[in-house]
Parts: sequence; C-alpha cells; structure tokens
Amino acid sequence: LFVAVWVTTNIGSGLIVQYILEVLEGKRADLKRSLTSLLHFLGQTLVISFLTGTLIVLGFILLVFPGVIMMVMFSLAIPALISERLGIFDSLRRSKELTDNMWWRTFLLLLAIFTMFTIAYLLADVLTVSFYQIYQQNLARTIVTLIIISLIEPIYPISITQLYYRIKRLKALHPSIKVQEYMPPRISETEIGFCYNCGQVLPYDAIYCPNCGMKVRAFD
Repeated sequence: LFVAVWVTTNIGSGLIVQYILEVLEGKRADLKRSLTSLLHFLGQTLVISFLTGTLIVLGFILLVFPGVIMMVMFSLAIPALISERLGIFDSLRRSKELTDNMWWRTFLLLLAIFTMFTIAYLLADVLTVSFYQIYQQNLARTIVTLIIISLIEPIYPISITQLYYRIKRLKALHPSIKVQEYMPPRISETEIGFCYNCGQVLPYDAIYCPNCGMKVRAFD
C-alpha cells in the first residue's frame, strides 16, 4: 500500500511539474502531452525521489542539519530532469548547482511548505476525529483525510517548479563571474645580476658571490 501511494504521489507531482513548466515557458499547456512526457521520465523520477528521500532520511537520522542540507540541495532535481532532459545524476548535480547561493531562499520556501503541510495534517486529524465521533465510520474519516491531503499536496510541486524556473532564469541573466587567481609574474631566470663588491656576474638565485663570497641577497 505504501509503495502504491508513493508511486501515485510521484506520478501526480511529476505531472504537475511538467504542466507548470509548460505554462511558465509560454507553451500551450496540454494535459495529455504532459502525461506522455512524464511517462517517458517516470522511471528516472522514481529513482531520483527514492535516492533523495533516502539521503534526507539518513541525514535526519544521523544529525538533523545534514538532512536539511540534502533536502535543500536536491529539491530542484525533478524539475531539472523534466525541463532539461538530464540523466539521474546530472539532475541531482544541476539541482545542487542551482541552489548554490540560493540556499536560504530555497530553505525558507521548503520551510513554508512544511508548515502548511503540518497545519493541514493537524486539521485533517481534528476533522476526521469529529467525523468518526458523529458517524462512527472509518470510511468517512478516511475520505475526509484524503480530500484535505489532495488539496494541499499540489502546493509542493507547484512551488518548487516556480522556484526552479526563476532561479534558472536569474542565473542565466546574471552568470556568476569566476575570479581568476592573480599570480604575479615570476622574475626571469635569465635576469643578469652583478656582485656589488667584485663585479662578478651572479646566477639569478645566488645568495653569495661565487667569486668573493660576499652576501649579495637575503634568504627568502
């Protein structure tokens, strides 16, 4: 049952991501075309979801902070996969690249979504308990829970897709400038020096004059 729910959730999320991407890119959104495109990437979507989910859970088990880092770092992997037609690991790498220097913006968005989910689930629990007390039926309780969760669930894929698109455009308009390390020019090894005591021609790295033994340069 858990696997079926997980697969169904990923299919729904992927379909929403594909649909929102078409809208943001100015294309005529077509649900049938979105579904066909999603089916092409379904296997990769499930693998990415499994890998990121596993890494996030392990991060939270070991220490909370690594789990948060993983969650932020790979949050844009599925939109990158569907939009840019990348492979699994390239999508993960692309997500990391996009969230670099955008860490807090991504984190705050995910935190807001998590808060909304928490409130929705608490509301669902309160309402389902009320329904159960009135009707004494688990079916009514389950239906109410599914309705509330179905209403709140699309918020996540919609939000991360919009974030992905905005960050992608922002980084395309303002590419990061790579600062090349400045290396001062080396003194030419053929530069000629002379001993101030005897006039002997000196090697470029001489510390003492080979002729008179006078110290001509301090140690580095």
